[in-house]
Amino acid sequence: MITLKKTTTQETLLDYGFTNRDKSFLYYFKNIGFDVSFNMTIPIDLTTLKIDILDESFMQPYDYQFCLKIDPEHVLATNVKDKVEDILNRMQIDGIIEGFEEGMYI
Repeated sequence: MITLKKTTTQETLLDYGFTNRDKSFLYYFKNIGFDVSFNMTIPIDLTTLKIDILDESFMQPYDYQFCLKIDPEHVLATNVKDKVEDILNRMQIDGIIEGFEEGMYI
């Protein structure tokens, strides 16, 4: 299970690129191409985190992992998987999150 690293603070997240336009949560957005985006939402008390991979064209979740289960060669889903794992690996290396393992269900 992916969680915030215990040393992560609001200031750390803001410095990392999260926004707090809505004062009740911190939000991270990254366009990963192919009209798909990576989104992470963290309540202001830093108790949980939520990750959404969204199809921006249809304004709905993009379940790339299900696509890969049906068709392991699915090009778009493979590209999205690689980008999502790159983002999460980088966040883990940078000390923002912990518990991420490549291949885990997001």
